[in-house]
Amino acid sequence: HNKGKRFSLQDFELKTAELSALCWRRYNGPIYLITDTEGEAYFKNKGLEYAYDGILPLLENINHGINPVKYWASGKIEALKMLKTPCAIIDLDLIVWKPLELHNSKLTVAHIEHLADFVYPPFSYFNMSKRYLFPTEWDRNVEPFNTAFNYIADEELKEYYVKEAIRFMQFERDTVDDGVKCMVFAEQRILGMCAQARGINAETLIDYDNIDAPQNYITHIWSAKPLLFIEKELRSEYIDLCTRKIEALKKQGVKNAV
Repeated sequence: HNKGKRFSLQDFELKTAELSALCWRRYNGPIYLITDTEGEAYFKNKGLEYAYDGILPLLENINHGINPVKYWASGKIEALKMLKTPCAIIDLDLIVWKPLELHNSKLTVAHIEHLADFVYPPFSYFNMSKRYLFPTEWDRNVEPFNTAFNYIADEELKEYYVKEAIRFMQFERDTVDDGVKCMVFAEQRILGMCAQARGINAETLIDYDNIDAPQNYITHIWSAKPLLFIEKELRSEYIDLCTRKIEALKKQGVKNAV
């Protein structure tokens, strides 16, 4: 993905990750960066080790035979496999701005997504190994979950989801892909179907059908990244805003959550 160069992030991505970690520690408790040894060295070199309660290079040489280019978010699923519930997986480009009440939730995600074929094609689209069968208990009409934020408190659901997501990624065979369809099926659609099969309803942080409505729970810059890459003035303004918020958090003290 990086044209042969070593791992790196854009300046605005680093600022977002720093702010995300500090916000989480301030309002919701400990946060760890789960990565490999190169990711660990990179974040330490950038001076961001302080933002986390720890940087854990647990993903070194662990991919269960999964293609890491096609399945670029598979590290999140590998990380979740190692964790005990309750736990939350948070994308580097997502910021949680306030304490979250998750005590009564078995599953909380960023939001639902609709089954649009250009993102979530039918099962028949995927070229699977002859040794693979889709689970018969999966309801193919269940809407996927956006897992930029993924809190799971049910251990059986976590184990079921991780097992099925990894199994799909292992047995998928050269499906024509645009860099999205295979990954979001494994990570997001499978979670929705696994939850439904276990009778678990997901809570959501924001309403996807009213995505532009004012809310103060989360900021997810995923859709803004292409613009931030090319618009220097906007990028500079965004970095300045993040920097001001980071400095304010430092003054407040970042370990306020119980």
